[in-house]
Amino acid sequence: MQKPFIIFIILLLTGIGLHAQVGINSDGSQPDPSAGLDVKFTNRGILPPRMTNAALGAIANPANGLMVYCTDCGTAGTGAMMMFTNGNWMALGVTCIPQPVSVSVSPSADPVCAGVQVTFTATPVNGGPAPVYLWKINRVVAGTNSPVFSYYPADGDTVTCQVTSGAPCATGNPATSRVYMHVIVNPEVAVYLTASSNPACASAEVTFKATPVNGGVSPAWQWKVNGINAGPNNPVYTYPPANNDVVTCVLTSSAACASGNPATSNPVTMSMFTTPATPTAGTQIPGQTQVAWNWNSVGGATGYNGCRSPGNLSR
Repeated sequence: MQKPFIIFIILLLTGIGLHAQVGINSDGSQPDPSAGLDVKFTNRGILPPRMTNAALGAIANPANGLMVYCTDCGTAGTGAMMMFTNGNWMALGVTCIPQPVSVSVSPSADPVCAGVQVTFTATPVNGGPAPVYLWKINRVVAGTNSPVFSYYPADGDTVTCQVTSGAPCATGNPATSRVYMHVIVNPEVAVYLTASSNPACASAEVTFKATPVNGGVSPAWQWKVNGINAGPNNPVYTYPPANNDVVTCVLTSSAACASGNPATSNPVTMSMFTTPATPTAGTQIPGQTQVAWNWNSVGGATGYNGCRSPGNLSR
């Protein structure tokens, strides 16, 4: 097995030294004067380097005229002889097969809350073995030569990715795709509490109303009396408070990107009217709310109990 190889090397060196040409044959003839390499066989051919389309595209700075056999560059993935000509690999003996280039860009979230980082992924079609990526934000170059790009967007930003394909016979090259970002500015959540009466009569029911700010379409409500959970999941709560009760309401907003969530209302501290001492008929009590009483004696009555607050009079 080694003898033919040794003979081939001797012939090759001899051809180079004597003629600056190389002849490879089995009949001992000299190479044609116009050929640097003259191969003569009647039952054999020349087998060029074989490689995939990906390996073909990875050849650095190919020279014009460089030829290889690409195993998957032909129609439907079949093989084809390829020659590098004027910046492109061309299939020999067949028409160059167009490969339309396109790219799509997908953000990890859109819309997104303000201050949240978003990752953009570019997916090329017919990008070839080594596509080049150029990212831009509002037409300003950003990012690196990578199919993935991350940053903190502002509302209305335009994110663009341009892909330059390395595929042979690429058309529509370079290709561009863009995304328009929608960023939600964080709304501040708040809740304000009012009471239907304060001061109120002892044992009288008082209605508390919570007014939300940026509560969203389905807020949640938690009432508290003296720090203890009470009341329904509702913006209105009614109960008979005691003196010095402190009522608050906690609002959990359903608004997107809400800040200060949940929010606690202003506290409402309740006070009760003081019932004056039982007077004698027709007597006025100095220093207190003046009420003139006139009535007929009622058999068996021993006294009275009364409270007056706005809109409420009982006795």
